[in-house]
Amino acid sequence: MLTALLLLVDALPYKRSIPIKIPLKKVVYMKVLDHVVNGEDFAYYGPITIGTQTFKVQFDTGSSDLWVPSEACASIECKGKNKYKKASTFKSLGTFSIKYAVGEAQGITGSSDFTIAGLKVTGQKFGVVDTLNDTSMLNIPFDGMMGMAYDNLSPNGQTTPMTLLKNQGLIDSAIFAFKLGRDADKTTSELSIGGWNPSLFTDPITWASVVKSSVGRCKGYYCSWEIYLDDSSVNGKPLGLGFQNRTANIDTGTTRIIVPSPDAKKIYALIPGSRLEIKGNRHYYNLPCDSRPVVSLKFSGKYWNIHYKDLVIHLGNSTNCTGNIVGDVTSNPTQWVLGDAFIKNVYSVFDQDTNQVGFAAL
Repeated sequence: MLTALLLLVDALPYKRSIPIKIPLKKVVYMKVLDHVVNGEDFAYYGPITIGTQTFKVQFDTGSSDLWVPSEACASIECKGKNKYKKASTFKSLGTFSIKYAVGEAQGITGSSDFTIAGLKVTGQKFGVVDTLNDTSMLNIPFDGMMGMAYDNLSPNGQTTPMTLLKNQGLIDSAIFAFKLGRDADKTTSELSIGGWNPSLFTDPITWASVVKSSVGRCKGYYCSWEIYLDDSSVNGKPLGLGFQNRTANIDTGTTRIIVPSPDAKKIYALIPGSRLEIKGNRHYYNLPCDSRPVVSLKFSGKYWNIHYKDLVIHLGNSTNCTGNIVGDVTSNPTQWVLGDAFIKNVYSVFDQDTNQVGFAAL
């Protein structure tokens, strides 16, 4: 029985008893994103197959839906992307609609065979998107999204590929793990499905239980990879934010770290030279480019540091930089969203069978 699949980003040669690997890529933005000229690691993606057609998708732990653009998609965001052509195995199942923090996608829901790393599941529901309204998808080299949160989060009643891989006996465990590389260090990235790769981290793995949702249609169910955040500190000084009720959503589909605006204010108050710059509902902070803040997050009694390279983003030729922790006035007042800026600093494991998230040192 297959226990794990490895998906590699910018892969180096690697020996393994199960040599099933998919080369992936990462997007590094060197263009205007929001209000900054940004050189950050933006997204991580790789190939899948629906029917007989291959697509590049972003692997997103913050959502649960799989979708690709249709050949009828005329939105500018669909320009240059691989587009789905309905095949004989396609079954139409109604409408499809999903909204993200920024942008939305609409079309129809269908089902077909789905393949990743040579493993094929049958009856995979997915969205065939006719209308895509998401400027973050402009000029991006991937076509769609593969959600990796819990099935309950899907607004379209989809069962995720991870669940189907387990249910159809193609993997032993509904576990996956990420090592996200940092472009500044030219490090590689890897997604492991069905287990984790012990050669990429130092034991032990520190585990935290996933929190059941307390709001909306997900209330009382596991939906997101949300865990309790015990505490946080900046340069060794605790924030004192009453972290007994703080949670963190571990989201590979988000580039930055998004926190409630009052929390962002306290963080940057401890970073000399920081200055607030408000852009709508988002509170960005400028800071000196030579800033070397040590921001730490505490889960299950252990602190994890975020490297300053993931916190201080250069603004082109300017001597001013922007902070990668962003305040949000509309967000849940007790929830942080930890995107790639945090996840690059740990080996992260997502266990759907036991409802836990694990972190280990790289």
